[in-house]
Amino acid sequence: MAKTNFFYNAFNAGEISELISDRNDVSKFQSACRIMENAFPLVEGGAQKQPGTYYVNDTKGDQKAVFLPFTFSTIQTYNLEFGNQYTRFYMNDGQIIIDPSETVDYDPNYSYFKGMYVKLGPYGTYRWTGGAQLNISFPYGSTSAPISVTLNSSNALSVAVVGGTLTIKLANGITMGHQGLGTDNSADLIQEAIIALGVVGGVDFTKVRVSANAAYNTTLPVTAPDTSAFSSTSSMYQCIQAVPNYAASGSYYWANGAVLTIYYSVPSWWQQTPQLTGPPIMVVANTEDYLLTKMVPGPYGSYLTVQLADTTGAKNMDSIIALSIQSVGEIDNVPYWNVSASGNTTYDNAPPTTAPVSFTWGNSVGVFPTDTNYWKPVNIGDPVEIVTPYLAADLMAVDAGTQSADVLFFAHNQYPMMKLTRYSHINWELVVIDFTGTMDINKT
Repeated sequence: MAKTNFFYNAFNAGEISELISDRNDVSKFQSACRIMENAFPLVEGGAQKQPGTYYVNDTKGDQKAVFLPFTFSTIQTYNLEFGNQYTRFYMNDGQIIIDPSETVDYDPNYSYFKGMYVKLGPYGTYRWTGGAQLNISFPYGSTSAPISVTLNSSNALSVAVVGGTLTIKLANGITMGHQGLGTDNSADLIQEAIIALGVVGGVDFTKVRVSANAAYNTTLPVTAPDTSAFSSTSSMYQCIQAVPNYAASGSYYWANGAVLTIYYSVPSWWQQTPQLTGPPIMVVANTEDYLLTKMVPGPYGSYLTVQLADTTGAKNMDSIIALSIQSVGEIDNVPYWNVSASGNTTYDNAPPTTAPVSFTWGNSVGVFPTDTNYWKPVNIGDPVEIVTPYLAADLMAVDAGTQSADVLFFAHNQYPMMKLTRYSHINWELVVIDFTGTMDINKT
C-alpha cells in the first residue's frame, strides 16, 4: 500500500479530543493536534514554544505569601507580595527596591504619610535635661559643616560661620514670651537666621532645616544643650507611622496624670496678641453626658470650646474629640478640619470627665527621622515594603477585586475595609477607609 504524507501548515485549532480523531471531515481537524506539549498555538496558524519561568526573588524570610495584581494601565502593572503583616512590590519582572531618585529630602514642615521614604543629610542633634531636643539637618548628599550650639552672653540669638563651623549661640536669660511663641530661641527663628547666611565656603545654608520636639517648643531652653552629636553622613528612612505637621500643639493636663494633646493650625493674629492668656481651643467640663464642640466669643476672637461628657469617659476619647473638632470646618482662617488629637496611656485608659487643671502650648513641626516611633532606617537597594494588618493565616480570604486608578480596595470579614494608594513606584500607603460623612442608604 502506498504511503501518504499530509502537509500541515496550521495548528491554531490546538488539541482535539480522541472522540473526533477520525473526523477528517471537520474543518478544524485540518489545523489541530492530538497532543501539543510545551507549546501554544498562534492565531496566525503556527505554534510557539511555551515560555518558561525564572527565579526573581525569595519572599520575605522565605515565608508563605500570596500575590495580588495591581493594574493602573496596560503599561503600569504590579504584583503585590502579601505576607505576614507586610507587602512588597514587583514590576517589570523584578522586585521594586528603594531608589534615592524617587525619595524626598527631609523637611520638618511636611506631613509624611505611612510608607513614604525620605532622605536625611548630615545633621546635628542637641538635647537638654527634661527632654527638649533641637535638630538641624542638611539636604541628603550635600556638603555640610560642623554645627556648634552654645549659649550667648546676651539676650539675642547669634548665628554665624566661624572657622567653617556653623555656630549658633542661643539667647541667654530670655524668658518665655507670649506663651512660648516668637522668642529668639524658637526653631523657626534659628532656621531663618541660618538661611540668611546664604552660601559660605561652598556650603549652601539656604537649604538647612531646623526642627524641635514638643518639649523644646514648650520650654524654649535658655541654656546650652546638655548633650550634642553631629553626623557627617547621609541616611535614609521610611515613615512607619503617619507624621503630624501642625503649626501648634496644645497639651491639657489632669491631676491623675492624664494628658491630651491637640495639634492644630493657628491664624497670625493669635501670635500677634501678647495679651492672650488662653489657648485657641478650650477644653472644659460639660453638665450633660455628651461631647459638645462650639465656638465661644472671646476678647481677641472666638474660642473653639470642647465640652467633655460629664459621666461617660468613652465619649471623650481622643479620636472622638478630633472628629468633633474637624466637623467645625474652617473658622477665622483656622482649618479645624486639619486637627488631630492624642492622649497618653493614662488618658486612653480612663478618659477624664472633668476639666483639665492646666495647659501648655507651643510650635510643633513634624518629627525628626531618628525618632523610632515614626521612622525606621533603610538602605538604598532594600525592597520597598509597607506594613499591613493581615496575618498569614488570613491572606487567602483577602478580597482585592476592586480598583480605581491608583487606589486598590481590600475587604476581609475579620478586618476593616482598607485601601492601598500608589503615589509613586516606591511610595505606597495602606489605610483604613474612613466612612465618616458618607450618606446613609436611601430607604424610601
